[in-house]
Amino acid sequence: MSKIWLITGAGRGLGRSILEAALAAGNKVVATARDPERLADLRERYGDRLLNPALDVTNPAHAHRAVMVAEAAYGGLDVLVNTAGYAHPTSLAQAGDEGLAARSETNFLGTVNLIRAALPVMRNQRAGHIINISSLGGRVATPGFTAALARDVGPFGVKVTALQPDAPDEIARLVVELSGRQESPRRLMLGGGVFQAFRQPETVRRSTAAEWAPSARRPVSPAPNSQLC
Repeated sequence: MSKIWLITGAGRGLGRSILEAALAAGNKVVATARDPERLADLRERYGDRLLNPALDVTNPAHAHRAVMVAEAAYGGLDVLVNTAGYAHPTSLAQAGDEGLAARSETNFLGTVNLIRAALPVMRNQRAGHIINISSLGGRVATPGFTAALARDVGPFGVKVTALQPDAPDEIARLVVELSGRQESPRRLMLGGGVFQAFRQPETVRRSTAAEWAPSARRPVSPAPNSQLC
């Protein structure tokens, strides 16, 4: 079934791969990029199934406008994927205050801005999925934030997942798979074993994170009373 997506940071890299996978699966997508012309080939190929308004993720008004574009053009918003962000080339000790502030505004506050804009729509629909692409280097705050958010919005039918990439070639396809599931883990640190476990039948997939860890390339630490935090 076709869904309505909003993807940030879709001009290149992982964001671009997720965008291509979402469009190939038949979805309608509002995609944003620092350079909109990077998406010109996809606009030509997919026509009115792809819109790419200008968006500065650090600007709350821009975030609300992007969500409004999805509502006005497609009638709602089912999936929000936050990939916009960057890692500072210097170490934490060497980075100046201005550089740290800019990284924080993009990597964390930018994510928060998009979520705050999308949540009213998803809560009214009683459905939706927020997927935050997280990395140990660029978005250290996102996994914990995602876990707390998942508890808050779960009663409204909204799912939240943080993905910590460890197998780039598989991530885009997995994101599309996640968006179609009734239940979703709050966090995935992606390795080959985790992909295999996630794609097992439901009765197998309900195993705890501790049981998944031996087959993954990196360990996954479960939160108390959760399947996968």
